[in-house]
Amino acid sequence: MQRLIAVAVCAVLLSTGCGYLFDKSAAEAEFDTYLKEMHGDKTILGRTCAGTDSDGDGYVSCEANVRGLLGTEQMVIVECAASFTWASGCKSKVIPLR
Repeated sequence: MQRLIAVAVCAVLLSTGCGYLFDKSAAEAEFDTYLKEMHGDKTILGRTCAGTDSDGDGYVSCEANVRGLLGTEQMVIVECAASFTWASGCKSKVIPLR
C-alpha cells in the first residue's frame, strides 16, 4: 500500500517530486561529459552537483574547481540536466537580476 501511494505521489509530482532522488547522479554524468569537452586540458581538482532541482527547470547546479596548464585555478559553475526530464547536457548558470 505504501508503495502504491509513493507511485501515485510521484506520478502527480513527476517534475519535482520524483526527480530529486536521481538528479545528482544524472547531473554528475552530464557534468563529467561537459568538463571533458570544455575543460579537457585542465586538471579537475574537485566537482559536485546539487541533489535536487530546486527551481523545477530540469537542471541542477554543478560546480568544479579546475587547474590550467599554468597552474591557475578556476571555478566552473553550470547547471546540468537531471534525470526524469527532457533536458540534456549542461548550460551556463544564469543569475537573475532584480
